[in-house]
Amino acid sequence: MSARTIEHPLLHFPSTDHYPLSVIPVSFALEYDSQFNLKPDFVTEGLAGIAAKIAESSPRLDVLELGVGAAPFLSCFSLAIEKSTSLHVTGVDTLRERRLAEAKHNVAKALDIHGNPEDSMDIRSEDWNMTLASGRKYDVVYFNPPYLPAGEEVRNEMRNMPEEAIYVKEGDDGLAHYRNLFPRLREVVKPGGLIVIRTSNDDERFSKVRSMAEACMNQQNGFTIHTAMINSEMGDRNGRGLLIQAATIQPFEYRMEPVNHIGGYVVRQIDRLGTSGKVLI
Repeated sequence: MSARTIEHPLLHFPSTDHYPLSVIPVSFALEYDSQFNLKPDFVTEGLAGIAAKIAESSPRLDVLELGVGAAPFLSCFSLAIEKSTSLHVTGVDTLRERRLAEAKHNVAKALDIHGNPEDSMDIRSEDWNMTLASGRKYDVVYFNPPYLPAGEEVRNEMRNMPEEAIYVKEGDDGLAHYRNLFPRLREVVKPGGLIVIRTSNDDERFSKVRSMAEACMNQQNGFTIHTAMINSEMGDRNGRGLLIQAATIQPFEYRMEPVNHIGGYVVRQIDRLGTSGKVLI
């Protein structure tokens, strides 16, 4: 079976007219300002792009980012989704107001570029547990909990992040947040909706997280687990994730290979692999 290439939705922004190529990094599209602490990690950016492709046929989407920080997922997803889809995006975190202001700034800018007049946002200080206990359901839920042991080396762009957003407490094996949230996440996603989970790129950690997901969200209880692999041409932006869909369908593996361009990374294609090989998405 021959491979087919698609254009990734993150490649199209109004500001591309100012560049010689038709693709620019997301942080450029958002006119990245260090004051607002958003230079999206490419794995998060990639997961947002894949999620947007899966969800793009919906006329309206309710999207939740747990542990919103500077809102990297909400910002990238808002840029990636079709303009005909209206978005209501929610971000929660137990951050000081100054940090929440960063998230509000970044999401507002992304929604402005998205350009649907029915878009809206709600960024607030709230514990994850309260959000999940509210009874509200969402089309897309993203979370990237801290999972690294204290002191473990991280990439340069992550070194300015709050330690509590990266490292777990002493005695935590890095899986506590997943154990706590997996049984509850399945209760807040709408039928056909999507739970997007950033995981460690370490084989052992990834396998443990996937096993926990399969234990409570599998095809026997109406869920399908897709995997995502993001591998950059330089090998310095590799990562993994799970996309858990509230539907019983064929599971896929999504692969993205970002390439370096004008100081950032862009994607030239997404491949979706199923049992019959590589197909168009």
